[in-house]
Amino acid sequence: MSVNRAVTPRVGRPAYDADAIAERRTMILDAALALVPKLGTDNVRLKDIAAEARISVGALQHYFETRDDLLEAAFAHHARRVVDGINAAITPDDSPWRQVQSLIETFSLVSDVESRSALWVEFAAGSARDPQLRHLMGQTYAEWRTILSNAISAGMSDGTFAPLVNCDQAVDGVCALLDGYEVANAIGVWRDDGATTKDILLRLVSAIIGYAGEVRDRT
Repeated sequence: MSVNRAVTPRVGRPAYDADAIAERRTMILDAALALVPKLGTDNVRLKDIAAEARISVGALQHYFETRDDLLEAAFAHHARRVVDGINAAITPDDSPWRQVQSLIETFSLVSDVESRSALWVEFAAGSARDPQLRHLMGQTYAEWRTILSNAISAGMSDGTFAPLVNCDQAVDGVCALLDGYEVANAIGVWRDDGATTKDILLRLVSAIIGYAGEVRDRT
């Protein structure tokens, strides 16, 4: 004979449905992402994030028990958002060069590139000390490389691109360029010398991948 037992909810646990819980998690993660560029990964505390999100530390810990759990989730959230944005901007039927253009445009045309760059640099520094962050950073790089490698490989196959190195090395070169751009932005020394950042990056990328066509703004 079965006995129905009343389930006692955890005291103090927010009574939200799945959508509301997801929304509050995102709010907390966005609060953390707003603070990391300002305070640094090592200096952000749970009470800082709770204050930014306008909730109590106790309410925050219903979603993330520790600071490390929260920062790792925040980085994964940020990385997923960036990669998904680039994937959404690229159409598989586009030419290889158009795909590269879309990637660079999506990467460079953001409303607050300095904050985005500082965030990336902070997480990169944190990953040198934290194995879990390092794993997440490696996954993000792998996704970046796949998107870029597919475009460059297709361009090499149809003769659009003729780099002086192999495909993997060309991908390494483009990634190094974009990482350098992030660092320069994070420390405030990026200069465009009168041209737009997007056009500079496109011209530099075209040199790395051996694209001899016209490099121009699509918009």
